[in-house]
Amino acid sequence: MRCKEIAPCSGQADTARGIPFAAATDTQNITPTRVQRQHHETADNYQRVAARLNQTLRVIECKDGLQWILQRRDAVRSGQPRWTGRRYFQTKAVLLKTSRALCGPLDAEALDILMALPAQIGGAA
Repeated sequence: MRCKEIAPCSGQADTARGIPFAAATDTQNITPTRVQRQHHETADNYQRVAARLNQTLRVIECKDGLQWILQRRDAVRSGQPRWTGRRYFQTKAVLLKTSRALCGPLDAEALDILMALPAQIGGAA
């Protein structure tokens, strides 16, 4: 039985797993980077934030566009704020009522944004 010859590292990506190889001489310049996942609803930089009501509450549209979610900033993971869903809505009227109950009077800018939302998610304004 013969051993398989192993090809030297070419510096190309491992296509089977999508992992890039670093050249052996360049290992001192490698710096770890965290990929920002804007598609995660819990991420601080989630791309579908409708409005920030204050420092700890925000309203987002869920990733499937089926509901609005009132989230609270309540933890830090890997040095980044984490948002957790507290209430879920399909109508603007209930969203406004609940937001006022939890936040008190809303900031004028946040209120304008919420008022511009359609009466029901997925519908016209």
